[in-house]
Amino acid sequence: MKSKGILFWAYLDEQGKVYVKRYVNDRIIRNFESMPYVKGIFDPFYARDMHEARIMVYARYIQELN
Repeated sequence: MKSKGILFWAYLDEQGKVYVKRYVNDRIIRNFESMPYVKGIFDPFYARDMHEARIMVYARYIQELN
């Protein structure tokens, strides 16, 4: 059986920088949603590792800008 990978999530700050985090639980995401500097949240998704997670988030971010 093939593993789905590791769960990650990400957020966009007011400066336009994207931060990718390893998913722990929804409570952490909810806490970040309430921070005034957080302008957007990328829902949890699976990736092999942090490198792949960053590539996936940046690709989605670029796509949503266009």
